Amino acid sequence: MIDWYLKKTNKTHFSELLDLYPINGQSHPSHNQTQLTTPPPAPQKPTLSIAKRWNWIVANKQRQPLYNLLCSRRMLSQSTVDFHIDNSQIGYVNHMGKESMAVPFFPLQGEKTPCSLQLITLDGEPFQSTGTNKVFQKGSLHDDGFFQAGADFNHCKILVIVESVIDAMTGGEIHPVICWLATGSTSYTKKLEHLKPHLNRLEKVIVFQDNDEAGTGFVNKIAGILKDKVFAVQWLESDSKGFDCNDLLKSGQAERIKQMLDDAIPVLADSVNADSLSLEQRIRQTQEDLQNITDESQLKNKLFELKKLQFELYCATIILAGDDNYLVRLKVW
Repeated sequence: MIDWYLKKTNKTHFSELLDLYPINGQSHPSHNQTQLTTPPPAPQKPTLSIAKRWNWIVANKQRQPLYNLLCSRRMLSQSTVDFHIDNSQIGYVNHMGKESMAVPFFPLQGEKTPCSLQLITLDGEPFQSTGTNKVFQKGSLHDDGFFQAGADFNHCKILVIVESVIDAMTGGEIHPVICWLATGSTSYTKKLEHLKPHLNRLEKVIVFQDNDEAGTGFVNKIAGILKDKVFAVQWLESDSKGFDCNDLLKSGQAERIKQMLDDAIPVLADSVNADSLSLEQRIRQTQEDLQNITDESQLKNKLFELKKLQFELYCATIILAGDDNYLVRLKVW
């Protein structure tokens, strides 16, 4: 019946019929009318852009709060901290009611305008509203910017990637002749795509990961993007879980930072070579087993297992070769 009335009256919504046929003699507001049941929301305060806020932070020349964090607790030298302040790489700010260190992240192209701004609490306690002690200001472009320490990126041959800004500052102090880049988090690895055009110039990309599962995942993500240029440092079994580059400095092991860089091992090639060798051994064993199987169902299962192993070996081989078209080749296979 409603459909018939809609067609008859050229109306398209049931709410429009209510305008024509009031219920119990009461009219109903048209769907085109604005019905205010609650007060309109208060206009939001305009937020500062990343660049404007950073310029405002740079004008604040307070150093002592940053010394308390970076020198007293993180054991960086005052000259290192002064260098980063004087070059507008870190600054002091009160964010969400907490004393914080502000860190701008810049694109690799050398632009002077930051694309991201990270805030880190000076006392290490989390911001009340986020539950973490590190946040990016709203509007930050997480997949673009890096924090840089040590040698200039555009002229370096060896690049070290770390998660945190303080790890990069540590590396820049201990081993300043190479470039240190911080991503700001293990989650923000898409930005590493920006390194691909520079791989021919770079001899090594070393990941100085934290000694935990997140650090291992960080290495794997980077290796998946930058392929066979990637090396990773090796932690000892005696090293504390969660240790990072700055923890080595704090514990009086600064020289180990250089040694770990020297001893870094290739990630993708090493792991895939080991997998390839293991697969080849398993394929040979499976082929030998086939010679001794007479049962038809067991033979089918073993043949399927052999086919699967051969496919895995093929995958390992083309990844090891650094073939960017490996997905296409897998479809062909």
